[in-house]
Amino acid sequence: MIRIYHGEYQQASRDAYFVALSGYKNPVIRRLEGKTLTIEMLIQTTESGLLFESAHVVAIDNLFTSLGKKQKQSKAYAEYINKAKCDVLLWESKELPSGILKLFPNAAITQFRIPASIFSLLDALGPENAKKTIPIFRKLIESEAPEIVYTMILMRVRQLLMSKDGVTITGQKDWQIARLTRQAASFTMEKLLTMHNQLYSMDSSIKTGTSPFTLAQHIEQMLIAI
Repeated sequence: MIRIYHGEYQQASRDAYFVALSGYKNPVIRRLEGKTLTIEMLIQTTESGLLFESAHVVAIDNLFTSLGKKQKQSKAYAEYINKAKCDVLLWESKELPSGILKLFPNAAITQFRIPASIFSLLDALGPENAKKTIPIFRKLIESEAPEIVYTMILMRVRQLLMSKDGVTITGQKDWQIARLTRQAASFTMEKLLTMHNQLYSMDSSIKTGTSPFTLAQHIEQMLIAI
């Protein structure tokens, strides 16, 4: 069986991936990194027999994300994965294009999308807008990990800094760029830099164990102070 976990919501996809791996009973799980994987390694790993052990499972991280637009190589890897004599689980940190997914007609494919409520929070970021952002945030962390909210806020602040500084933001559609431009206009450059520094400081204090607050509490304090 082939299972594919992909999508922009990395934390959810990663969690599901590990839950699936933990569901195997006494398997030999072979972990591979897509960035360093070769066709020869793939063939050897998926076709090798284990005479006195349970059927093995092959788990591959970021194979097609690493290959990018190399269609010929992607087709070659897919061909051997489809012929594998064991279960193969693929985790991709990004959303895979339909062209790649079509290479696996019999795979169980799960896509993880970032909840719309996170984008509602990001779009609501603005000076003195805590009355709107705090309720959204508190509702959001009832079901979502603070880490994904933190990551998305950091990404949005970086985009706003780029927009404020007149830097072209790649990978965005015209309407998204227009929205970021309007949102950036409501901030001063000083405020955006302060937010950016706060986000890095809270991450550092959480990782080093020097903060008495949780990540969620840090984020809420920042939202109030905007």
